[in-house]
Amino acid sequence: MNRQCPGCGYAFYRESGYFLGAMVLSYFASSSLGILLLLALFAGFKLDIIEAAVWSVLFVACLAPLLYRLSRLLWIQLDHAADPSKTHPNQND
Repeated sequence: MNRQCPGCGYAFYRESGYFLGAMVLSYFASSSLGILLLLALFAGFKLDIIEAAVWSVLFVACLAPLLYRLSRLLWIQLDHAADPSKTHPNQND
């Protein structure tokens, strides 16, 4: 991830623990996706529950980096929407 936006200079790196909320969003997104996929494979495609669980876990594990990146983006957007005047937060570098 870039340290700041090349267009407007908005700082993406924040204080320690800032992206904890993004980790929670990523956890809920990946677990929801995994459960939905598990149910679809088990009920829809009539796979064995163990086989459906293995495919579901493998699929979600492959998507985890993308989901976390998207959740960080969503977290920054929510923060910016809550306080748009804070476009250049302090950086500790």
